[in-house]
Amino acid sequence: MRPRAVRAWRHQWQDDAKRTVISLARTRSGYLLRFPRQCDFAISGDAGRIEARPHRRLAPEFLEHLLTDQVLPRCLAQQGELVVHAAGIALGPDIALFVGESGRGKSTLAGLFFRTGRAILSDDCLMLRPTPEAVRAIPTYPSLRLQPDSVEALFPGDTAPAPLASYSDKPRFSIPDVSRQAAGGRVAAMYFLGDADAGRADVRIAPMARATACIQLMEQCFQLDILDRDAVQRLLGWPAKSSRGCRRSRSITPGIRPRCGVGGRNRATLCRRRRRFVGRLSSTYRSHVHPRQLFLA
Repeated sequence: MRPRAVRAWRHQWQDDAKRTVISLARTRSGYLLRFPRQCDFAISGDAGRIEARPHRRLAPEFLEHLLTDQVLPRCLAQQGELVVHAAGIALGPDIALFVGESGRGKSTLAGLFFRTGRAILSDDCLMLRPTPEAVRAIPTYPSLRLQPDSVEALFPGDTAPAPLASYSDKPRFSIPDVSRQAAGGRVAAMYFLGDADAGRADVRIAPMARATACIQLMEQCFQLDILDRDAVQRLLGWPAKSSRGCRRSRSITPGIRPRCGVGGRNRATLCRRRRRFVGRLSSTYRSHVHPRQLFLA
């Protein structure tokens, strides 16, 4: 289907090379979300109805990826959900979130935890919901997508989980769906994956200021219409709701920033350094989680 002409875009998302990867426009009936040279999605005003309009023949797996990884999270956010770009790992009754932009290593860390026997909720996207008892994490779908060299470094030989049908060189692997078990867990810590410090190759984990952590969490939230004042107010009001729930129940969600020197593109070296991070995580996790370190103020 030939894409329709758009006079003015309401907002456009760009990658690191300044190329437009997603565009949003208002229409009479709602929104038009465009992935250039791939597909348009017509979305109703209440974000409750989605119509896919491919520009060309697309593999079903690719269309599913656009819908589940990009469109649905934004529609859920438009309806008032807090949807975060993060990987979720179950650590006993608690859940640790690794929050960060694409390329920061969320999937690699999830793969390392998976290799040690930990359950992965998702390696890319989760909904957070405050309750009177705790903040809960709801995965969009179980996923683990890794670059081929990451697979080789993490799962040598034939130890990797079975790959699913893929549309790119970053295959998605089949992992158990633990969403029901995770429903009873609480988000106990958020780790914000930052840039490596120049000249350092070690791994450092340090608590973050509450205001800084809150801002960075908002930056990693999915949104459909970033100019919709009501949607933005709902997003900004979420921390206060979560904070009140945490104070009543004394549940804790501290914000912690790990920094890992990853110089160069050698992914095997990167994996070794992240193994050191995973090795330090359990003791750091225990030492940082206590009733006085409330993450969302």
